[in-house]
Amino acid sequence: VSIMLLGSVAFVMSLFYLLHWHDPDIRTYSWNVVSASICTFTGVLIGMAWSGCFNAFVVGPPQVAGPWKTILCDAWAAVGWYVVLQVALAIVSGAVGSAPVDKVTTVLNLKCFAVLLGVTTGASNLNLWGLIQQQVPHTVPWLLSTPLLSLTCLYVLFKIGDFVRDRVSKEDDGSTDDYEKLWDRFAEETEDGALCMTLSHLIVQVTRFHITGKLPLPGGQVPPGAVPTSGHAWALFFCGIGYAALIPIMDVVIPKRMPRRKGWVKKTVGNCMSFSWLYAFTWAIQGSLKMPGPPGAMLQALLVTLFAFMLIFILDKIVDL
Repeated sequence: VSIMLLGSVAFVMSLFYLLHWHDPDIRTYSWNVVSASICTFTGVLIGMAWSGCFNAFVVGPPQVAGPWKTILCDAWAAVGWYVVLQVALAIVSGAVGSAPVDKVTTVLNLKCFAVLLGVTTGASNLNLWGLIQQQVPHTVPWLLSTPLLSLTCLYVLFKIGDFVRDRVSKEDDGSTDDYEKLWDRFAEETEDGALCMTLSHLIVQVTRFHITGKLPLPGGQVPPGAVPTSGHAWALFFCGIGYAALIPIMDVVIPKRMPRRKGWVKKTVGNCMSFSWLYAFTWAIQGSLKMPGPPGAMLQALLVTLFAFMLIFILDKIVDL
């Protein structure tokens, strides 16, 4: 109880302090982190909870339904969330229905719903492809084939969505107005986020398997019987540094004439870095401090947040030089 109380107070007071920092750049980064965190956690919880409830009511628990029925059900849920995403953004942007009165408010609403529904769609795909990855032979080449398969399927789905948006936008007057362009822009940004989230999760699953010899559960949890050591945590942490080093390399290697694909690669590698460091901190706390349950989760949140804001301060100082 004392750890939870002190951790909660320290966490909240640190956020108040950072959100009122004297440097406007730090304030901006802090608000961005808080907003993105709220949308991310809410979206992941909605996606995971919806998939679990949908599976339970349609085919039953995974232990009863079996993996393939569960995969089919998860696929329907993932496609359903993608359709909800497109319809919601079309209505909020004004591309479908009455035109909004204030364009600034429309953009702000799009930013909110795009991130929230994008993370929810990504979480549904993460759960789906994580379960598919469990079914292939547990060797590095076979496990790496799952991200490639997911990339192919999602690319086809996004092409269909782009075709539908184009037809709907030009259906009334044969041209695309500003609100329809907003719909297309935020839909593509949201698709990119869902795709990169799914790919990075699957790649880090393979990274963790290569380090420990055991494939994590579909949602990233440590499998029963596996006990990651501090050496595993350090290895995963350095893998995160390796992923971070790939970002500027990919920025130079990939030509500018492919901006969207370049963004996919950089976001995926960046998410791989984040996932690697998140699980490295988790392993370090569970392995070294022997602190499971809510107190361990609170300590993990504090350490990850502290590490993230330290990086923000360091990078901000470098930019200001």
